[in-house]
Amino acid sequence: MGKETFVIDANIFLELLLEQERANECGALLNLLEEGKIHGAVTAFSLYGTEIILESRNSRHKIIRFLDLCAQSEAIEILYTNPNEEQEIFRIAEKIGLDIDDAHQYWAAKKLNARFVSFDKDFDKTDLKRYEPDEILKELV
Repeated sequence: MGKETFVIDANIFLELLLEQERANECGALLNLLEEGKIHGAVTAFSLYGTEIILESRNSRHKIIRFLDLCAQSEAIEILYTNPNEEQEIFRIAEKIGLDIDDAHQYWAAKKLNARFVSFDKDFDKTDLKRYEPDEILKELV
């Protein structure tokens, strides 16, 4: 049996990279990935979105740090989509009332039958259970 997969929202990476209030718990969660204790998945949409946000905050040097984390860790899978999957994601957005970036996360978690890690409370109105990093850490550490 393989490791459990966690779809990790961009806000988890941004919390750490921008050294915000909950950076320590996000760092601890990402350490579990680096240590190979859990498997993570990130949508390409989140990857690109994180880069755009970091660039808009004049943090280009942090983009490299983020990409290094994704590239060096075999425990992080990047999920790319094709046009048919993008259509499915847009239908999810319309049906559930999520914006397009949230619909990507919802789609990925459902596709992989994975747990979803995020600070975004918009998911609380869906059937997708949202976990925050501290919840995962309490369970696994």
